[in-house]
Parts: sequence; structure tokens; C-alpha cells
Amino acid sequence: IYQCDWSSDVCSSDLNGLSNDYPSEVATLGKSKALEIGHLACGAIDEGSTLADFARLATANNVDAGFIGALIREAVHNFCPENQWFIDSALNA
Repeated sequence: IYQCDWSSDVCSSDLNGLSNDYPSEVATLGKSKALEIGHLACGAIDEGSTLADFARLATANNVDAGFIGALIREAVHNFCPENQWFIDSALNA
């Protein structure tokens, strides 16, 4: 997906890859909540969210932090590539 609305069916289908890699997390969190997190990720990064904030989000929603990380990577890649620095810094942390 590129430059699409996360609420659309087209973008919803992009959860399929994450569903294959993190089936229990998608089931626990639910598709709509996962899409909401993906949609809000770019704004959260712009507002100064940190890796610790996203880790707390994972804990609060009882899902694996790796799943939240994958969801954030997808959002950055598709919607705010200017925030790639956030992903790069996370990988180097």
C-alpha cells in the first residue's frame, strides 16, 4: 500500500502479512485497533513518541512489542517516509 487511507479495505488487506507473522497479536488486538495504531503512528512520531512509548502501547494492549514495531514500520514506509530516521534509530538501539 502506498498513500492510502488505513480505514479502507485496500489498506486493511495489508494486515495480512502481519497476520501471518503475528497471528495471536492480530487476534488479541483486533484488526480495527491495529489499523488505528498504524494510522496514528506517523503523528505520534512527529509529536515526539519514543520507542518506550510504543513498548508501553504493546504492553497495555497485551501484544508483542515486535508486532507493534512491524506495524509502525509499515506505517512509516507507506505514510511518512520522512520519519524513516525513527525506524533506523530503533534498529540501531
